[in-house]
Amino acid sequence: MEEHFEQKIYRYNQNIETEKFILLTNNSNATDNELTIICKLEEVEKLLELAKNLRNHDWTFEMSDDSRYYRWGKEQMNTVRSQISKNGSHGVKLLNFFYPENSSGCHNKKNYLV
Repeated sequence: MEEHFEQKIYRYNQNIETEKFILLTNNSNATDNELTIICKLEEVEKLLELAKNLRNHDWTFEMSDDSRYYRWGKEQMNTVRSQISKNGSHGVKLLNFFYPENSSGCHNKKNYLV
């Protein structure tokens, strides 16, 4: 019998108890909702990498006056877009979780979907 795992992914790097998190688990009895991703063990590494990239993404890179930040942000966006596509509905859930609540100055969320 496979053991269950749980991994909390916070929006920010600090694990503040009141901070919202999304839960990765392989427990098929878990409640599937917008803050839970039920996945296979072999998917976890890819999902954690996507979460790291989303957490650190410069959502407003197009507003930069410095072309270096623009190019870097565009590369980030392309990487994130590819990772979301490869992770399907789990990737979209992570995008929804990390996309800034105050999205002024950000690309539209649909621009991250292929």
